[in-house]
Amino acid sequence: MVRQYFSLCCFRKVVLPCATAVISCGLVAQDIYNLDRTRQRAREGYVEDQLRLGHAFYSGSGVPRDPAESARWFLQAANQGNPEAQTDLGYAYVHGDGVPLDFHEAFKWFQRAALSNYAPAQNDLGLLLMQGLGVPPDLSAGVNWVTRAAHQGLAAAQLHLGLFLLYGIGIMPDQHQALVWIRRAVKQKYPSAELALGIVYENGSGLSADLVQAVRWYRKASDHGHRLAQNNLGHCYEKGIGVPEDVAQAIHWYSLAANQGEVMAWQNLARVYASDSSLPPDNNEAYFWARVTAKAAPDRAQESWPELVELLRKRLSAEDAQRIDARAEQWIQEHRSAMDQQGELMFASIGSER
Repeated sequence: MVRQYFSLCCFRKVVLPCATAVISCGLVAQDIYNLDRTRQRAREGYVEDQLRLGHAFYSGSGVPRDPAESARWFLQAANQGNPEAQTDLGYAYVHGDGVPLDFHEAFKWFQRAALSNYAPAQNDLGLLLMQGLGVPPDLSAGVNWVTRAAHQGLAAAQLHLGLFLLYGIGIMPDQHQALVWIRRAVKQKYPSAELALGIVYENGSGLSADLVQAVRWYRKASDHGHRLAQNNLGHCYEKGIGVPEDVAQAIHWYSLAANQGEVMAWQNLARVYASDSSLPPDNNEAYFWARVTAKAAPDRAQESWPELVELLRKRLSAEDAQRIDARAEQWIQEHRSAMDQQGELMFASIGSER
């Protein structure tokens, strides 16, 4: 009965991520060895100290996290013409973090930094142009800015350019050049590029399909903490794609992805635990992950998900169902920050890739 609700399907990425589904680089925590001195120098107009405070308040390093205070310091440094601060401020406007969500403002600050030849800003400016956020869409101009960043060695931009070439987005398709750029990003150990290369090998896009190589690159990205790759690797183990079938390993990788907020992995765990595997059903775990999905991401669940949740609930006693409901609610609260990173529009402007 449960099986029909899943239609025998797995939840996984089946196409390469495009510009709207790439890895975002978070802020790097700054070591503020003397906060008072840093504040004083920032007030006196020292750009590096203004940036340091902006990063600290963004990440909560040495101070309570305060996105509004972070944006205030980024603005002061940005007004002095610092391209890194301009890009950080644009990033804040993209996410509405400490400032109102405003793509027009984001475009303005990305453009100022991009004209200073700052690669992360060029990448992000290109993404806004391609998606028509803050400005009318312009695929050609967007690809041009991303290409500039790629030629400067920015891994995120190299991956984007490879994907644009692979799919012919704003540029004539060229599978050979697409793989050249994706591999350049892979050489920098960029997890999103490792995932992309795994999908290329699995689908045979621009080269012969090679499931063993697909698993190899999914594993590399998974080992670097990429949750979509972990979900895909779990699928490979579950179905015996490129590796011997091993449901225990599938659950291991699905669980890692799930604990990072990957909704597809939640659904995969609910499905596997419910009975859609060689393991005996575990109704408690199946209901837990079904409940997490229904509560935290109802818009991303299968259409029949409410019926499935109810069906699984009926397998439990009222006391057990109540206990698992409370456990699911607590889990959601504890993992809220990971789930908040689930948004589709992500940029590679702020963080370790500088």
